[in-house]
Amino acid sequence: MKRNFIAGIVIGAAVVGAPLAYIVRGADAFEVDSAKSSVAIPPVLAADGKPAPSAVDDYLPRNDVGTAQSGVMNTDVDMISATVAPIPAPPAAPSQEELKTAIREALKSDPSIVVDAVVANPKPVIDALNAYMQQQQVDTEKNRDQQTLAFADKLTASEGYPVIGAKDAPVEIAYYFDVNCHFCKDLEPKLTQFVKDFPDTKIVMREFPILADSSRYAAEISGLLWEIDPDRYETFHHDLMTLPPGMSNDDINASLRNIAGAETAGRVIAAANNPKTDPVAQKVANAVSTTMKTATDAGVTGTPFVMVKDSGIFLRGAAKDAYAQLQSMAQIARANHTVSASKPAK
Repeated sequence: MKRNFIAGIVIGAAVVGAPLAYIVRGADAFEVDSAKSSVAIPPVLAADGKPAPSAVDDYLPRNDVGTAQSGVMNTDVDMISATVAPIPAPPAAPSQEELKTAIREALKSDPSIVVDAVVANPKPVIDALNAYMQQQQVDTEKNRDQQTLAFADKLTASEGYPVIGAKDAPVEIAYYFDVNCHFCKDLEPKLTQFVKDFPDTKIVMREFPILADSSRYAAEISGLLWEIDPDRYETFHHDLMTLPPGMSNDDINASLRNIAGAETAGRVIAAANNPKTDPVAQKVANAVSTTMKTATDAGVTGTPFVMVKDSGIFLRGAAKDAYAQLQSMAQIARANHTVSASKPAK
């Protein structure tokens, strides 16, 4: 009986573990089709009517044979005598630092790995480099802007520099320019119109001659004219700004003679040619040098550059909306002046 029970377990396991063909006999039963099944089913009885030997006997422990024949199973016998070794734990995943070290060593031993990877799929590398460069540019601009703001007081200093507009106007626009800069020539009309529209504003002319030798010469000639005949300065400046970039010293002298007359032009030109002996020329040359140093130290690397004093805002380049930006900067400066004036004196 026990043997038939075990055989049933084996056959049942085979039925579960392997696909069998079966024939439905009724609503509640099925029967294995031995012609299609892969399960070997031993005959139940031999020819003499006695139980036939079964392959299941091979699964019985050898020391249980006698007991099994007597119809009694020894339940005290251990069915499993082999010792099962524990499954080893999987190795720990490497740390990020270990991975980086392994990658570095691999690249040192065979740098072509990178080359092959880039050649095979260059787009991610190019995208990563572009993103990196853009971020570097943003960081550089941010640092440069902070540097510029730190020099706001020096950048907006007005004493000793030419002015366009009312000399006592409270809103001061520091304007850094080069007469050979075509962007400055584009911005100039907007600045001039702004001062006309808002009489409480003035432009402090900070010549920043970085483009040519004639730029430096024009800066010193203009500064000397301001010292000798200030009423003709604005007209002379606007005339220079109508000349194309690349003007020569002769072009500058010709414009000066046309605007200021031969006598005044002669005095100005003579002083410009002797900056070490003429005190006025020395003063102007020092002012131009101070402007260049201040701008360079403040991170101003090009022209035009505009900063409204007491606004904390500046403009690099000739933006299309420069006029609107000037309005915003001037409004902030006015508000700051009002706040400062309302504070009681200490």
